[in-house]
Amino acid sequence: MWKQTFNLPFAFAVFAAKPDVKMEYIKELNSILMAGINSIPTMKFPEVHQINDLPSYFKKNISYHLDENKKKAIQLFISEVDRLEL
Repeated sequence: MWKQTFNLPFAFAVFAAKPDVKMEYIKELNSILMAGINSIPTMKFPEVHQINDLPSYFKKNISYHLDENKKKAIQLFISEVDRLEL
């Protein structure tokens, strides 16, 4: 519904850091994130899910990189929350 309404992706979750965090920590966290993403094909998932092939779902249906459109979507979400006084 979000994408249809605003023609922007929905950023479900974001790793964020305060401006004064050392770049070495940010690089390490990004490295850990990439290691997790790259290990999706070898992860073991329970067979109880309605999605038959969870590794493919996680690789094809979820975008893990914060790009400009996602940044716009986050700002729009925040402004909508403010506008609706939620």
